[in-house]
Amino acid sequence: MPIAEICALDVKSIAEDDCNLFLWTTNQFLPEALWVVRHWGFNYEMLFTWCKNNGMGSHPRNATEHMVIATRGTLSRGSRNDPMILNWLNHPIGAHSEKPQPIIDIIEKISPAPRLEMFARQYRLGWDVWGNQVESHVQLRHLTQPEPDAWESAPLNLLSTLEADSDLGNVPTPTKRR
Repeated sequence: MPIAEICALDVKSIAEDDCNLFLWTTNQFLPEALWVVRHWGFNYEMLFTWCKNNGMGSHPRNATEHMVIATRGTLSRGSRNDPMILNWLNHPIGAHSEKPQPIIDIIEKISPAPRLEMFARQYRLGWDVWGNQVESHVQLRHLTQPEPDAWESAPLNLLSTLEADSDLGNVPTPTKRR
C-alpha cells in the first residue's frame, strides 16, 4: 500500500486520546514509518527490534524488523519495578509477515485494551482487527488524499511502501520526486 494511502487512513478518529501505537517497519522504510507516526498524531518513543535468524539483501544482510513504539496523550507503559522487558528479541521467522508471539505478548503486557490490529491476517483473542484478509471489526475511513506536491515535507520515498511484502496490492518501487 502506498505511503500516501496509509497516511490517508483516518486513524486519528478511531484512536483513543491516550493510547499506544506499535507500527512495524523494515530498515528501508524507517524514515517513512516515523513520518506516518507523526502524521497520525502520535509521538515517537522508541524502537523495538526483532532479530531474525536469516537475512536478505546485500551485505550486511538485513536480518531485523522494527516496531516503532509511539504514544498519544498520557498513557503509562508500566512501572520501573515491573520485570525488565528489553527492546529487542531474537526469534526465528515464521510464516510470511507473521510477527512473533512473544512480541504480541509484550504488547498486551505494556498496552491496555482495547486493541486494534490493522492490516490483520488473522484474528487475535481480545483484539479488534481491520484489513483485507479478515472480516474487519471496525470501519476505517480513507481521508481525501492531497496531491503529491502537498507532501513536500515527507521523505523522498513517500510514494513507496512501508513493507515491500505487505501483500496489500501492487507495490511500486520507490521513486524520487522532482
